[in-house]
Amino acid sequence: MTLAWPHSDGIEADIAVSPSGHVAAGQWAEVLNPFGRAHAAGTDLNQAIESDPAQGAELLASLIADTKREIALAIAQGAIGIAYRLVGAAPAHCTPMQFGGHYLEEERELLAEVGVPVLVFVEGEDIYFEFVSDLPSAYMGWDVTRNQLTLAEARTYREGAFALAADDADLKIVGEAA
Repeated sequence: MTLAWPHSDGIEADIAVSPSGHVAAGQWAEVLNPFGRAHAAGTDLNQAIESDPAQGAELLASLIADTKREIALAIAQGAIGIAYRLVGAAPAHCTPMQFGGHYLEEERELLAEVGVPVLVFVEGEDIYFEFVSDLPSAYMGWDVTRNQLTLAEARTYREGAFALAADDADLKIVGEAA
């Protein structure tokens, strides 16, 4: 089975992923996680939490609420799955202690509430796969060209299905996200 990410009329696939807000019924919607939202906006969420824990927690709660609203809207528009870009679980963004201490349980709770199949695609190089491997999702994926993690190694952490730009994946990603 194949997943086209991003959806394009030129790519043949069983599943199409479109940006949230532009999803057609029967497609999956791409959604950025709360840390990724802050990062994309130029906000250093780690610094915000460390400099003022109460205000940082409020900011994180707001980002989580925005992410939940985006997921709910995508589902209301007919999305049958969520392609969830998880930013932050890599050394370029967080230490293992920062990610595990501030974000991991929030991600777990958010994903447990989604209600449609989820593909968690972990962004970055040298990802903290052992931390995120048990997040609730139908599929787990990462950029195989930027990480040394093999599918065989990942299967030692997770029994579920994998979505990768690799022929031996359970769901083969074709397109830019691969």
